[in-house]
Amino acid sequence: MTWLRRLCLILAAGGALALTGCGDDNSPSDPDAGTPDAGGNPDGAIGGGSFANASAHWVSESILAVPGDFAGESFELYHAPEGGIALDAAGQATGGSAVALAASTLPQAVSDTFPHLADYQALAIATGDLDQVPDILRGQFVLLGKNADGGVVAATGVQIPGVLDDLYTYEGALGVSFETADTPTFRLWAPTAKSVVLNVHDTDGAYTELASQPLTLDDATGVWSYAATDAAWYGKYYRYEVSVFSPKAAPGTATTAAGELVKNLVSDPYSVGLSTNSVYSLIIDLDDPDTQPAGWDSFTLPENFEAPEDIVLYEAHVRDFSVGDDTVAAEHRGKYLAFSYVEEGGPLALSNGMAHLQRLATPLTDVTGVTHLHLLPVFDIATINEDESARVDIDEDGSFGLLCDQLGASAVPAGSCTEDAGKSVRTVLDELLAASESDGVRGDTEAIQALVDAVRGIDAYNWGYDPYHYTAPEGSYATDPEGVTRIREFRAMVMGLGAIDLRMVMDVVYNHTNASGQNDKSVLDRIVPGYYHRQNPETGAVEQSTCCENTATEHAMMEKLMLDSVRTWAEQYKVAGFRFDLMGHHMKSNMLKVQDMLADIDPSIYVYGEGWDFGEVVLGVRGENATQENMAGSEIGTFTDRLRDAVRGGGPFDGGEALRDNKGFANALFRTSEPDEGLAQRLLQQSELVRLGMAGNLASFVLENRGGTNVVGEDIDYNGYRAGYAADPADTITYVAAHDNQTLFDNNQYKLPAGTSMDDRVRAQNLALSITLLSQGIPFLHMGSDILRSKSMTRDSYDYGDWYNAVDFSYPDNDQASNNWNVGLPPKDKDGDAYPVIREIIADTSIAPQAAHMRRAHEHAREMLSIRGLLPLFRLRSAEEVATRVDFLPALDDGGDEIPGFVVMSISDGTCAGDDVDPTLDEIIVFINATAETQSFTLEDPIRTSQDWILVRPLEIGSDPLASQMTFTANTDTFSIPKLSVAVFLDRQTGARGEGVCNTREPEDVEPPTGGELSAEVFLRGELTDPAWDSLTLQFTKTDDSRYQVEVADVAAGSYQFKVADANWSVHNWGSGSGSSSLAPGETITMASNGGDLTLTIASAGDYTFILDTNDIGSPSLTLEASP
Repeated sequence: MTWLRRLCLILAAGGALALTGCGDDNSPSDPDAGTPDAGGNPDGAIGGGSFANASAHWVSESILAVPGDFAGESFELYHAPEGGIALDAAGQATGGSAVALAASTLPQAVSDTFPHLADYQALAIATGDLDQVPDILRGQFVLLGKNADGGVVAATGVQIPGVLDDLYTYEGALGVSFETADTPTFRLWAPTAKSVVLNVHDTDGAYTELASQPLTLDDATGVWSYAATDAAWYGKYYRYEVSVFSPKAAPGTATTAAGELVKNLVSDPYSVGLSTNSVYSLIIDLDDPDTQPAGWDSFTLPENFEAPEDIVLYEAHVRDFSVGDDTVAAEHRGKYLAFSYVEEGGPLALSNGMAHLQRLATPLTDVTGVTHLHLLPVFDIATINEDESARVDIDEDGSFGLLCDQLGASAVPAGSCTEDAGKSVRTVLDELLAASESDGVRGDTEAIQALVDAVRGIDAYNWGYDPYHYTAPEGSYATDPEGVTRIREFRAMVMGLGAIDLRMVMDVVYNHTNASGQNDKSVLDRIVPGYYHRQNPETGAVEQSTCCENTATEHAMMEKLMLDSVRTWAEQYKVAGFRFDLMGHHMKSNMLKVQDMLADIDPSIYVYGEGWDFGEVVLGVRGENATQENMAGSEIGTFTDRLRDAVRGGGPFDGGEALRDNKGFANALFRTSEPDEGLAQRLLQQSELVRLGMAGNLASFVLENRGGTNVVGEDIDYNGYRAGYAADPADTITYVAAHDNQTLFDNNQYKLPAGTSMDDRVRAQNLALSITLLSQGIPFLHMGSDILRSKSMTRDSYDYGDWYNAVDFSYPDNDQASNNWNVGLPPKDKDGDAYPVIREIIADTSIAPQAAHMRRAHEHAREMLSIRGLLPLFRLRSAEEVATRVDFLPALDDGGDEIPGFVVMSISDGTCAGDDVDPTLDEIIVFINATAETQSFTLEDPIRTSQDWILVRPLEIGSDPLASQMTFTANTDTFSIPKLSVAVFLDRQTGARGEGVCNTREPEDVEPPTGGELSAEVFLRGELTDPAWDSLTLQFTKTDDSRYQVEVADVAAGSYQFKVADANWSVHNWGSGSGSSSLAPGETITMASNGGDLTLTIASAGDYTFILDTNDIGSPSLTLEASP
């Protein structure tokens, strides 16, 4: 999900940036996790380490792995069944018993399983001591290093996932099962627990305890179980009391960081039903008719596609979808049941929102458009209060007074707790917006974001990337979070979508949990402490690179939990696809097992995810992870940031002026009559990425680059990394907007030139979406991008409520419909650095869309969906077909130079291509004119010039007011394409199939790159110039192949910050890499794309020469020499 609020995301080592969304202030982490305690012998704090750290790893039954520098001439595993280990004044361990360890060799199997430990040294437990291992694991244990005199010189805690996998991997059922009708059997995997007790509770609202039953341990599997003898507990609630040694104490307690024996009351990680706010698990059989809406058993998914390449994804959020839809009953708004409004009349008559989805699903009669509705997390979420009485929702009458009651008047930053107490929060927000307009500029107010910020922690809104229970539906989206209602209504949602020919995709977040350790909302770690989460190898702290508490699906039982959970959603809820949040934090093997398992259930279920490579798993440190490149050829899709960034401009972490300056292919509005050379170079580079993206981002695809040279997709540069990585069209999810970052409309508002008309802004939006929908691979659309959705410039709206996330589906017949543009400055903590830019933009009142603009955008999206659905050449099934059929024709000006922002794509179905994919056509030519001027294109190939090219029907009769200007003149073989337009022309197959023109370039014919040519002029930028950073006076000039230099005269002694970058900080932007970031005369450093500032140190004033070597364009080197 994402970073910022998941700034969780970091520059991915693969060059990919992304955002996803856990809650920064909603995702508690254990403050004691892995924190060395410097004092106090109970913590084992000595010169060589601390019990509070865990740098030793118990990797199999008999082997521990420790860092090579772990001190000691002898080693022992010191253990105490009830805890209490300490060091006395003489440096001796007390309170436990010792098992001697002998130096050994780390087995290859262990190195393969734990590659990050491959260089560790091995310590072995003697065979005669192995019978003690199960008991040791259930108590406190530490590793000690001793000197020749027996004194302790090093101490550390021990990580245990490896030994638990070795001894206790279990493949059977967990959770509650029903071998006999309504008679439950309970199973909990907890191999390190001392005891587990089942507590059964009533459904009376007070959750009265009805029974307490100890479970029995199976020593071979670590599973605790109990089989009830009758159905008396069926439909009741339960939870477990787990007695276990936790190496981490409860936050805020005085207990030492070395841990303690605890009794945890905890819900079942395999829960399929829950009480309000997930305190108790529900004893329920998902085959019970009470859990099913009418018709569930006979319901089947719509057969709306044949192959993955036919899929079109539309991303939505349950609450966003309907909370503002007054054609949905108030009690169903923001709920699962809002998706049930599909009937011809009556109380569930087709709602505005469902009508919107239906128009996208079937853009023309018998033509399929969107096939799958992707829903942001709908599993049980930790950060939404399911008790409506404890929430403050902005539309509730009197909610402003409730806000004052909950926070206190002094904490409410706008409005009057006295005068406005009877109003809704929305009413106060509306008044603040109106006041800003009266004061001069509508939306230019910080009061709105301040009030939204005050309410967001106690309202019903969150994206939901905060997993609590993976396999139960979220309760806040049900009309009643108690009992089976959430289960039944979730299924009703799936059926409602099916009724309008849509399948449902779940956004799943198995890469982290909301909490770990002894936190209240920690589940897994309070049952098997130290197992389910990925820990720092030196400290034992739970890694948080995702944003929150990273899980470790490389561990067998975490992988099993993920697989079992996905299986339940697919089998029991008929979920038709799974989008894996931060999939790169899972292993490739995990994902292939998910895919294989689902294929056995239903081969049509599609799997995709975020293949970003970063954090503690980067570059395969923990094993081959599920990244963009690693998943190539699997037909598990990964989002491609290559085309996204090229079309949008800039990157997801841009802020301030960069949001405006870093323009993209769809919003630069280049004019050949008024050329901007810097912008032209950027657009030529972006055009290259657009072409590659439209060819499915295939690593092997050959195209002609902006220099007129044939290149392979994998050799095209993307911020220093391989642009092309896919091996099959189904590997690629093509998108230009998602829930993360600014909406497409807001992004364009930042970047489009001042003075751009509202009509042209609609055209820019349409053009960007058209690129997505006419690309090979699988298109992905953000809900509302087809109606100009705005979040009022909000970058990260994960927890910013119904105000900023509003969507209005009343646009077809309501001229007052709003796209939510400019409803107040966005949240200051996320976007405050952009306020000066935003204020300039919103001062232009002519760029506020009207309902007519929303309608035009929506109709254009439907036309593009129709074209994709009608023409199978946009949905090619293999890399081989794409390589042969897809080509890009040089779009040149009169001088023979490529026109920046103008792309021409052909797709052949002639005999040269093999099978006749579309018997009605011989070829398609697609024109994408992102410039601000009409462009012409003249055919030269004699096969093409003899054809009669016609505009595709959905465009010919469609909504585009410039469609009549999309022409082909036969006597000159020239096409004319108006500004900001996408045109699709067809060569119809009449009579015998024509030969056609195919792409004959082969990867083996392409010369491998020998060095890196600059794609734009670069400069030494920073404190050496005046003005600092902004001056472009120190330009590098080419001196040899891949070598450039710039001389700087009269450099004074001192220290300077600098970088090497182009004029716009976009095509090339090099800074510090993984090595040294400091440069001095006579030294050479290696730089990285988008790296941090570099430091220049000059001891003696003089003239200096900077030499740039771009032989490795991704990691160029920079050398500093004193000028002769």
